Amino acid sequence: MSATVVVKDLAFTYPGEHHPVFDGLDITIEAGERVALLGPNGSGKTTLALHLNGLLRAQRGEIVISGVVLGDETLAEIRRRVGLIFQDPNDQLFMHRVRDDVAFGPANLGLDAVEIARRVEQALDDVGAAGLAEHAPHHLSGGEQRRAAVASVLSMNPEILVLDEPTSGIDPLGRHELAGLLSSLPQTQLVVTHDLPFALATCARSLVLDEGKIAVDMQTRALLADSDLLTQHRLALPFGYRF
Repeated sequence: MSATVVVKDLAFTYPGEHHPVFDGLDITIEAGERVALLGPNGSGKTTLALHLNGLLRAQRGEIVISGVVLGDETLAEIRRRVGLIFQDPNDQLFMHRVRDDVAFGPANLGLDAVEIARRVEQALDDVGAAGLAEHAPHHLSGGEQRRAAVASVLSMNPEILVLDEPTSGIDPLGRHELAGLLSSLPQTQLVVTHDLPFALATCARSLVLDEGKIAVDMQTRALLADSDLLTQHRLALPFGYRF
């Protein structure tokens, strides 16, 4: 199995800050893997997600997506391959109808109306949201908004999905449904989350980002069973959760 995502020696510091978010970060994710990215608040999880499709640009190092090195000339291709799903669906859904949000990306690729309609129908079917096509996004529940946001990315036919805190703002049933959805999709996935039970439900492998480096790379189940390791990296299972 070939690597889909390779991050080599990544370094990044926000303007005006003295302490780097990353200083030599290395990650490899194989094709078809679903990997959870865990870590304490402020560890740089979202910053890494924004790097993977070029919304932020590294100050040192290299990001390679399916053999393509991220750079000025490859940025459009990288963004086609890497679908980023933001923490807040309102950052992704801005049209009057869900159908129009899902069609927005393919339309900007210059595809014809028939292909756009096909992609919209397929993406909505893939996330179980065909019945939401004519709805206004701001009238949807949190779980429905999340499905619509995923569909708006799937319509671009990405190879990789990067999801930033996908369980934020949705109820327990919505989390359960979302876990089932992600497990059904064929794309390589990086799931940025603080929700450890959700990481267990969706990702066999977990990375812990702490102090600018991958401090832990192991099976999710083994990580969650190690209370000392969780505490060391300021991670915790929900109160009352029995593993």
